Amino acid sequence: MNGRLTALITGPSLDESRNVSGISSVVRHIMTVNATEVEFVHLRVGMEQTWSGARGQLRSILLVAKGVWGVLTRHFDVLHSNMSLNTKSIVRESMLIVAARARGKPVVLHLHGGKYGHDIPGYAIEGLVNLTFRLANSIVTLSQLERERMIARYPADREKFRVIYNGASASPVRLPRARAPELRVGYIGRFAEEKGIQVMTDAISLLAEELPIKFAFYGDGPLRKQLEDAAAKDPRIELKGTFIADELPRVMESIDVLILPSLRGEGLPMAVIEAMLAGVVPVCTPISSVSEIVMTGETGFLVAPGSARELASCLVALDDNRTALDSVASRARDFALRHLQAEQNFAVLPSLYRELFRGSSRQSS
Repeated sequence: MNGRLTALITGPSLDESRNVSGISSVVRHIMTVNATEVEFVHLRVGMEQTWSGARGQLRSILLVAKGVWGVLTRHFDVLHSNMSLNTKSIVRESMLIVAARARGKPVVLHLHGGKYGHDIPGYAIEGLVNLTFRLANSIVTLSQLERERMIARYPADREKFRVIYNGASASPVRLPRARAPELRVGYIGRFAEEKGIQVMTDAISLLAEELPIKFAFYGDGPLRKQLEDAAAKDPRIELKGTFIADELPRVMESIDVLILPSLRGEGLPMAVIEAMLAGVVPVCTPISSVSEIVMTGETGFLVAPGSARELASCLVALDDNRTALDSVASRARDFALRHLQAEQNFAVLPSLYRELFRGSSRQSS
């Protein structure tokens, strides 16, 4: 085929000031890396951070309806559907995929973690998952662990599953980094229960007040009030709000350790990848694909989900041994440079789009 393919790519708002979303970050990187080879049209779906209540739900439904109409009426060659394995996302993306396949358009289904990556959904949602997998021409998983798990549950579609790690862009970093007297710990993401917000505040309360450890929380979300109350009581906690992509190097320079003690639902978190590329040590829970890139004592540290005591103990140990912190930071960055750069990971997508487009063209001719 001559010229560029046109790909409809689904995802939440790409406005960083309005939406804190790992999927949005992935979509921005995919579009940027492949801009010369593919003409992307962003199909905005899903709720935004500033939406709430019945009005927010209505706006979300209207976006889905607009999205389905766009899939049915506008010109495109491939649909790139970004779906987390949560009820709302499954329902939404299944409608878009059905509409695309009704027009004979090929579909790349890109999975991004979610509750049902581990849990088994009810009959209706499981039926929709099976439908989307059968209709998709190719299914992207975020790790080999996730691919094997999906194949075990959906063996009929095993040939469709492929692994593409999430990736981010690397900035120049000098290691070992200059360290402040205090250990600077950061969290970047949604202020939501499943991210382990309560675990983090409980861990902070377990730390002796004289320990030189400071905490910065970047993001927004439904538990913002809980964090504001914690910050009002504890001067070690500071809420920083959201930031745009251009500010990421500054944010990463301001922290030594990134914590993400998620309880469930993670895919391959962009905040962890961005931290590793910046020489920031991640401390995470081994949820979903995380343990494929974060290995305790090598590229970061893993703690048990829900354990504030284990998280606190890990931070105390890192504060006590800054030399170990430096060596892990260096290995984390080396691993990320080899495996987690957007420019190499997402560059495979145009050839996948072309392959699927040619296949669909042959079938329709």
